[in-house]
Parts: sequence; structure tokens; C-alpha cells
Amino acid sequence: LEEGQYREAYQQGLAELAQREGDPAFDYAFGRAAFLADQNLDAIFALERVLIAQPENVEARILLARAFLRMDDVHSAEAELSIALGSNPHAGQQQQIQSLFSELVRTDGPREESLNAWAGVSFGHDSNVNSGSMENSFTPFFAGVANPAITPLGSDLRPQSAVFHRETLGGIYYKPIGADRSIDVYALAARVQNLGEDDFDRGEYKLNAGYNIERKDDRYRLGVRFLQEDVDDDRMRYTWGVTGDYFFDGRYAFDRGWKHRLTTALSKIEYPTGAMGRFRDVNQLLLALTSRKRIGDFEHKLNAALGLEAHNEQGGEHNARRFVSLTWGVQYLDLVSMAPLLADYLHMDGDVAGLLSRVTPYGSLSYFQTRHNDELISAAKVREDRAWEWQMGLRWKYRPAVTFNAEYKGYYTDSNISLYEFERDVFQIGMQYQFQ
Repeated sequence: LEEGQYREAYQQGLAELAQREGDPAFDYAFGRAAFLADQNLDAIFALERVLIAQPENVEARILLARAFLRMDDVHSAEAELSIALGSNPHAGQQQQIQSLFSELVRTDGPREESLNAWAGVSFGHDSNVNSGSMENSFTPFFAGVANPAITPLGSDLRPQSAVFHRETLGGIYYKPIGADRSIDVYALAARVQNLGEDDFDRGEYKLNAGYNIERKDDRYRLGVRFLQEDVDDDRMRYTWGVTGDYFFDGRYAFDRGWKHRLTTALSKIEYPTGAMGRFRDVNQLLLALTSRKRIGDFEHKLNAALGLEAHNEQGGEHNARRFVSLTWGVQYLDLVSMAPLLADYLHMDGDVAGLLSRVTPYGSLSYFQTRHNDELISAAKVREDRAWEWQMGLRWKYRPAVTFNAEYKGYYTDSNISLYEFERDVFQIGMQYQFQ
């Protein structure tokens, strides 16, 4: 530790943890090494053991508060600092505590005006670019709960594979407009071009703006959203509406450390595709809960959503749906701990730990269940779909502004009407540049 070799000290502590855990001197040294190596959860556990044995240890309590603050657990950090302040700290410790209290205030207070923008490009292969089934259907499957209705186009649209390139350009603007008020604007444009194919190129253009009310513990957001989706340069679908979000931290023993977002969205979905387009138009109510938390070396994200739709035109009843979705996502945040093993296995030299510290593996699994509100005339039955989506990938932060990505996504839709069943695999590699 004294030589600044924090990662090595942390690894040595891990090797001795089983034998020496519970010794306050060891736990404090290990907690400090874990904190300096950015292993905040291990630091928290070790320092909490110290304080069980030595509740008067102000240094350990201050370090524990700093670890909580890194994990964005403001409430726990504030509680530890308050206890430390009441434990007769010396002048130097008092200065540290007051400095951390000031940091808590800055964390809860308004941020500065900011504009973050990025651009990305990727190349890949899509096994079923038209999401066609063996029953010759066209299913433009845009990932997410708002899966559009399927439009049969004829007998020549079996699954088509293609190599593609994808370009994205996006940005987020944030501006405080008072002590606890702010506005934000999010914009994204994405374009997928299939090489060697003249059909099924896709475009997606999003705009989302919101007004925020920020409290010490919670945040409220009222927003408007617009989404345009194109296929082969034709406007396939518009979605526009209003959204309400409530952001809050877990307050109970079962959800301590979780960060939640409760969303309500009321949208109008329109298909400006010829005279029949209006029969597919629907109004949609979406309720969703998203929660995230770091547990050990993994960051978990859970999402549950319920959607209810009502048709706009007589004759379009079968296009309105009721659907639910469940998603679990995970990121592994500590590849560095595997550096010695991988270096030995792959016969790698150099700074393996430095390389792995910039690599993040991730994955997710989603399930969607959809039931339409009325019979599909051509099938004489109410359509019901069950869909699964899974992905896995690696992100490599090559430079502060440059990130490389490799990803695989798989889709499978099962339906009680075989016309709407399909499978799809998408592989892609790409790069994203963050403008400074």
C-alpha cells in the first residue's frame, strides 16, 4: 500500500481473506486496499467488520463513508459521517468529514449545464434482415416492447440474410433552471444500410425532452417523446406522446442499494403507409419499472413493463394489443481480478490488468408476451405471441473518448399463428466516439 501498488495489495488481501477475516487490523488494511483499487463493495464489507469490533475507529468510518459515496449510496454515507462527527474526531478528521459533507451537498444539488454528444459506426451480419418466417411474412422487429404489427407482403419474402453497416449520432443536453429544477433533451439518429441488398434498410430518429424536479432523495420528470421509424426511406411508423418518471432509491431492507425508475407513458402510434395505415393506428399506455444495483462484481438491471392499447379506427381492433415484458441485464465490472489467470492461460505479456480494467462484458435476457384484442380475420383467431431476446457483448474503453464494442443478439418469436413465427441472429462490431 505504501508503495502505491493498490491492485497488488488488494490481490494479496484476497488471498489471505479466508484465514484473516475478522482481524480488525487486517480488515482495515484490506478495506483500504480495496477502496484504492476501486473495489468498493469489498471495501464496504471489510470496513463494516472493522467497525463492529472497533465502533470508535473514526478513520475506518470516514473511509466507509467515501466508499458508500462512490456507490452513490448518499444516505449511508451521510449516516456514517454523522456518527464520525459525534465521535470526537481530531482536527484533521473533522476537516475530512466537513469536506465529504460538502461533497454530499454537491451531489444532491444542481449540476452544471452540459452537452454530451457521440457518434458511432458498426458492421455486422443479420441472419434474417426482413424478419421473415417460413410462411413468407414481413416482420420489422425493432427490439423493445413496442413491437409493430406484422404486415404480410406476399409469397416471395422468405428470410433474407445480409451484411450491414450502422451509423448513429446522438446527444444529451442538460440545463439547471433553478435550485431544484432542470431540463434535459435527448436526441438520436440511427441508420442501418444492408450491403448488397436494396430492401429492408432501416432508420430510427428519436427525440425526448423533459422537465425535472429534483429533491434530496427523489427526482420527478415530465417529458414528451417522438419516434420515427423508416423502412427503405419510407415512413413506416410514428410514435409520439407524453411520459412521466419517478426516480427513487430503495428504502427498505429488501431493496437497499437499488435505484428505481417508475415510468408511465401515453403514446399515439401511427402508420402513414397508404389508405390502410389508419386501421393500424393505436393509442398505447405503458407502465414500467426499472431497477439497478451493483452486487459484488456485477451490476444488475431489471425491467418489467405492462402495455395496453386501444385501436383508433373501426375494423382495426385486431391491431391493438395487451403485452407484458421482463428483462434482466448484467455487467461484469471486475475483469482485472482475472488478469493473472488470463495472462498465464493466453501467454500474454505486458500490462494485462491495465487492458482488462477497460473491458466490460455484459448480457441480457428478455421475454415478451403479447395478446391482440380481436380476431385476425384471415386466421379466424386472436393472435398471441411469445418472444425471447438475448444479447451478450464486450465493451472496450480504448481511450477516454473512444469505445469499441462486439455484440451478439438473438431473437425468437413463437405465435399461435405460424405466419408470425421467426428467428433471427445479429452479430456486429463497432466503435463509438464521445465528443469532448
